[in-house]
Amino acid sequence: MKSINKRVLVSGYYGVSNIGDDLLMKTIFEALKVVKDIKFIVKDLNSLDPELRVYSIENRDFSHVKNKIIRLIKSFQSDINLLKKCDVYLYGGGTRLFSTDKNPYQSLLYKYCFHLINRIFIKRKIIHLCVGIGNTHSSFANYLVKGVLKNSHQIILRDEKSYKKVLALGVNPK
Repeated sequence: MKSINKRVLVSGYYGVSNIGDDLLMKTIFEALKVVKDIKFIVKDLNSLDPELRVYSIENRDFSHVKNKIIRLIKSFQSDINLLKKCDVYLYGGGTRLFSTDKNPYQSLLYKYCFHLINRIFIKRKIIHLCVGIGNTHSSFANYLVKGVLKNSHQIILRDEKSYKKVLALGVNPK
């Protein structure tokens, strides 16, 4: 077997009894296990299969940090450091881009900044695989979703509703 040349960091709602996302992840790994020079890294995955060359990285828990801003910054730094150690960042499954009334921008702004820093400084491939685009409640949320998608290398959507939403935002899924 060749030495591992590509490290793929996989992010999704895996290992928490979400059967749809778990099946997607297993399908991805099964389909790509014939490629001998890929190492998959998944944050906080409970069940590992060494035959698929899947490795888990313990996601840093910053819940003990009382200040929400500091907790957010530490989490962001941790994610950026993980990105630097991989060749490809794969967002897999789930409704990944949406806003809620309670937190209208936090998650989207986090992802927007993450993608922007990657595009300017780190330059890793970011792929959205079988993701859904959820509801957005403002033009600013739409702007952030559009920015995330435009700063991605490839977008594969899971449903027609998401596809129409992306087209309405003026983004062509690649």
